[in-house]
Amino acid sequence: MRESAASATALMVALSMLRFGACSGLSSAHTALARTALQRAGAVWQLLGWLAQRAWGRGLLDALEWVFEPGMARHHCERKRWLLARLVEQPLPARWLWIGAGFDATPRVAALSVGTAHIELIECDHPATLDLRREAADAIDLLQPEALREQALRWPQDERLLLSLLAQGEATVVLEGVLMYWEPADLLRMLALLAHLQHPPRLLFSALGQGVDSRWRRIWLHLQHEPFRWRASRDDMLAQLAEHGYRCEANWQGDCFSEFLLDCRFVGKRPIGDASSAARE
Repeated sequence: MRESAASATALMVALSMLRFGACSGLSSAHTALARTALQRAGAVWQLLGWLAQRAWGRGLLDALEWVFEPGMARHHCERKRWLLARLVEQPLPARWLWIGAGFDATPRVAALSVGTAHIELIECDHPATLDLRREAADAIDLLQPEALREQALRWPQDERLLLSLLAQGEATVVLEGVLMYWEPADLLRMLALLAHLQHPPRLLFSALGQGVDSRWRRIWLHLQHEPFRWRASRDDMLAQLAEHGYRCEANWQGDCFSEFLLDCRFVGKRPIGDASSAARE
């Protein structure tokens, strides 16, 4: 990822929300934050955001999407809708570390939808992305939970910072659309470190299943310095989690990228074979 620029893939997801957020059941806060971030992200993103708000422009974007991944924008929105519903249904632990918040209103919408439960929300991202998120959120007075913090965070450079945040008590860690950009060794190291905390956190994260990326998508991701670095089957991922003491309680399977979402809790060390008992919804 470029150090001085906001994440291009996070802006692409914002474009997806602007295009299909409303018809996918996402809130006006989702589309407002996405639109404002695109307007402030530079000329190319401004143009794409402008096209997304016009019927003929959406037709052009549909054609462009077909080259990269047909159905990608709806997939992004469905992923967020499932995640939001899951957190509202199962909000505990009520201290949320949202790593890779991007230009997504889901963290705040979910926190405010829980009701009487008090949610402490910590929105984390790459510094330049977090700066643009803050600018866009302030411009539209984006709703805020009472206990809201922002934290610039790079992984694995800021490993100690993340561990210090998690050492403060029980937590839910959300990594949506993030892990596939890490090196595989960083993911395995994170699981090992989390499993040895006094209170290993609940993990809600997405990963890419086995598959082949289109040539054009690989080129675009490479130019943005944000390539996909690994894929794993759902069963292999469940086995890795079980080896580190995690059990899957709910999951979602998307239509694109072979992407899936897992909601996992630490239950102690388990035999790898027990991964087959993971929840299937």
